[in-house]
Amino acid sequence: MDPRMKPHILCPTALAVIIAPLATPLSAQPLDCMIQPHQIVQVGTAVPGVIEQLTVERGDFVTRGQVVAQLNAGVERAQLTVARERAAQVGEVQAAVGSRELADRELVRAKDLHGQEFVSGAYLDKARAEAEVASGRTAQAEERRRQASREVELAAAQLAQRTIRSPIDGVVVERYLSPGEYVDQKPVVRIASIDPLRVDVLVPAAAFGRVQVGDRGVVVPELFNQLKHEATVSVVDRVIDAASNTFRVRLELPNPGRQLPAGLRCKVDLGASLLASANSAPAPSADAARASRPRAVTADAAAPTTLPPAMAVPAAATTRVSVDPSPKRGNSAGFDPQTAAMHALENWRKAWMLKDLDGYFSAYVPDFRGESKSTEGWRRWREERIRAASDLDLRLSDAQFDVLGPDRVKVDFRQEFRAAHLHADNRKTIVFVFDDGRWLIEEERVQR
Repeated sequence: MDPRMKPHILCPTALAVIIAPLATPLSAQPLDCMIQPHQIVQVGTAVPGVIEQLTVERGDFVTRGQVVAQLNAGVERAQLTVARERAAQVGEVQAAVGSRELADRELVRAKDLHGQEFVSGAYLDKARAEAEVASGRTAQAEERRRQASREVELAAAQLAQRTIRSPIDGVVVERYLSPGEYVDQKPVVRIASIDPLRVDVLVPAAAFGRVQVGDRGVVVPELFNQLKHEATVSVVDRVIDAASNTFRVRLELPNPGRQLPAGLRCKVDLGASLLASANSAPAPSADAARASRPRAVTADAAAPTTLPPAMAVPAAATTRVSVDPSPKRGNSAGFDPQTAAMHALENWRKAWMLKDLDGYFSAYVPDFRGESKSTEGWRRWREERIRAASDLDLRLSDAQFDVLGPDRVKVDFRQEFRAAHLHADNRKTIVFVFDDGRWLIEEERVQR
């Protein structure tokens, strides 16, 4: 290296100019999106037991109420049979009714005899008491028969619990167990509803207010035929994600005949609403353009790095740079290691939020295995966790970038994860490494 050359970094304004194309709202261009099932259900059982029969296989279409599995129910069937026999017994009731009728006739005769003064008042009282006892026994017999009918309903309900039915119309995505296995507090099958489909897209914040529920969008899945499909906006988030300067929009995509699979990457064109947002952005003044020209400064006089709006993972991030005399090596866009790691972190977060499993796993080095014994085990575990999460929201903040060298960057940040039944807020550390032209996650750990 020429000793007359000094290592330098670009000032914040120059950095903003370099990544301006990424920070500019992609208003006139289709946006990346992900086609998801409308609903995913982990179908389990309310009672533990041994699986007697599974009536579906992976890929089968099922309808609401269709039997998908049957638990061993020999005991419950026997209990139902006994309850029905008990409810059908009428001898006790007939005997009680006969005793009551006899006691009533005896009471009538006793009253006549007492009126003619042939019997005493004590005899009449005794006949009256026997009639009341007989009436009470009849009522008890009828109550026991009604209770037996309720026991039939109870036994039938217990037997019904041994039959597992699909709660929705959909397709079987996964079959977790096989006949003969014991099941308790875990799903048997996973079913996805794919008509209609759900399309999730992250829209630049500059377009907020331009997208409304009921708007139409054109969705192009990443399939060989590249056919266009029309979808309708069903949900528009009312909160901007400060980490990525985006908000989430959900569209409903009809899927008659269930010909279109879920889990596809796609492009969505929200039409004139985003185009109007782009055209309404004010043009920079001449003074601002002159101020944004790159200026080279030495590392000793470097100003704190300012993150562009579209990549503002840390709203108030700090940077610890270990100055290396060797030239800085960045990604294909020519960014320095910190900026490249910043983009890689945002791409990782976006793939996780959109449940883009291909994009998520491609953010890691090929042999990454986390705390699992193998890469395959880690991937299966992560796929199950990501697919099972509904209404997923992931926010990153308070990031600190530590440039360890020209091909390694450590990032410490706060990660707030929200899903339908889970909320986690913790610190995480990720180490990015420059490998084969890309910045990939080499190390990931949660600070407990």
